Amino acid sequence: MEKFPLQKQVRMFLEENLQLTLDNDGPPDTSAEDFARLAIKADCAGGVVDFDEAFIETSTPDDSYVYQGPTQLISNPLVLDNGDQISVSFGTTDSDNINANQLVSVDLVNAIKFAIESANINLSSSEKIISIYNGNYKWKT
Repeated sequence: MEKFPLQKQVRMFLEENLQLTLDNDGPPDTSAEDFARLAIKADCAGGVVDFDEAFIETSTPDDSYVYQGPTQLISNPLVLDNGDQISVSFGTTDSDNINANQLVSVDLVNAIKFAIESANINLSSSEKIISIYNGNYKWKT
């Protein structure tokens, strides 16, 4: 049996067994079909595809991007829209002696507040997120 690179083997299997045409840019019939089409295209273009985890790594050319919008530090306490207060603390990295609390987008702060408030709605009072340290969270005890 002739050996093919993985993407050729997968392409052949999909086209022969699932009648999946990878060059079809129309709407997919299923999310699996959509993933397969995107994964093969990414793999053929030299991208990284983890078929076991159904993950396609995409490069983001943002190394020289500088955010120009409004910024702020994450306050301590972080006051949610419902009035709850979340204790927030950041460490300082030993290697560069820089504190982890840096200016971030106001939208990011609002998204963090929204995420915590949304999570806490579904948690009992003993499970609610009450503090954050460098991205780790602690529950009420």
